[in-house]
Amino acid sequence: MVTRRNYTNMTVILITTLILVTFLGCGKGEKKASSLFIHCGSSMSTPIQEIGKQFKEKFGVNLEYNFAGNEALLPQIELTRRGDLFVCHDPYADFLAEKGLLDEENVVGYLAPVLVVSKGNPQKITSLKDLTRPGIRVALGDPRFQTCAEMVHKRLKEKGIEDSVMKNVVLESRSHQELGNAVKLGAADAAVVWNFIAVMNSDALDPIWTEDKYPEIKVHICLLSCSTNQELGRKFLQFASSDESKEIFRKYGYKLFSKKG
Repeated sequence: MVTRRNYTNMTVILITTLILVTFLGCGKGEKKASSLFIHCGSSMSTPIQEIGKQFKEKFGVNLEYNFAGNEALLPQIELTRRGDLFVCHDPYADFLAEKGLLDEENVVGYLAPVLVVSKGNPQKITSLKDLTRPGIRVALGDPRFQTCAEMVHKRLKEKGIEDSVMKNVVLESRSHQELGNAVKLGAADAAVVWNFIAVMNSDALDPIWTEDKYPEIKVHICLLSCSTNQELGRKFLQFASSDESKEIFRKYGYKLFSKKG
């Protein structure tokens, strides 16, 4: 999980670049807008844009997005007080609440680390331990920036194989898509990524079921307490939390995997 120390460091880095735009703050007394500003973690960009397109077509509301890592977006929201909604994964909804920035939130999907290999599994990889085999090229997330990578490194430590796996790492990235692409293009034999990467790249990647257990990571849509348009923001929250919208998240792989898939 993302630590409070990592989050604090990111806040300090962003203060100098964001302090000049705090005048964009969103006091509740401001005039309501006919548009919404949505902060969205980059891992959730695909489903939220599809849902946003449907919302715009139905209600004629313009949507402006700010895509970045959750760890970068939270300090922006805290410092600028700008925006109506925040689409994030655990533990960032809790961080919002602690800072008094959360008005309402709903869970719309789930994230989980998944081991992926090239289609057909040419290296016959069936477990995390197989990532220690000589010659196996591994792509992993950077635990300084990825919740997924933090979880995976913790699991590798518990199994006593972290050092052996790291000797085989050929790519460390904060981007899940980059990790998946490394396997797709043959630059790596295996990667551990969020579940949606396996689903969205199912033409080139196979997910490998392992017995490894990870904490449940929920995807949240949060209405910000600093929103300039609470009524419209709540309408989007309800729309994006409907059964139809949740099905869009499931379609793109934001669901808990089982041995049966």
